[in-house]
Amino acid sequence: MHPFVGQRNAAVMSLTKLKYIVAVACEKHFGRAAEACSVS
Repeated sequence: MHPFVGQRNAAVMSLTKLKYIVAVACEKHFGRAAEACSVS
């Protein structure tokens, strides 16, 4: 069984992770991507 089955925040978590991946792809730099996503 998938760990997010039945959890309301499953889509939100997936979209957040997608945002991080896209930021790294756009910035081509992990540090700048983290800053753009407000991740320390």
